Amino acid sequence: MSSMKFRFDKKALGRAVGKQIDAAVKDISAERNADMKRLEAEFGGKPVEVIKPALRRAFQKDGGSLTEAELTKYAEAIRDGVQIRFRPGQTRW
Repeated sequence: MSSMKFRFDKKALGRAVGKQIDAAVKDISAERNADMKRLEAEFGGKPVEVIKPALRRAFQKDGGSLTEAELTKYAEAIRDGVQIRFRPGQTRW
């Protein structure tokens, strides 16, 4: 009977998982930025209460959410013509 040894490299696993997470976060940021550009073009200058439902839907489509304070802040920025852009960070393992 032969024996087999297995050596687990926790750091290598962390790096591999981190790369996958970083790629996913980058994709989500790009999608979110596209949503913000669309909302800015469609709702710039409109009342905050008109912007909020569309903004909420944009975040909920992939499971995200905003607090009421965040929703208001983003809606005010869109109303005022301020560009909202998301930048992905790097995962640290």
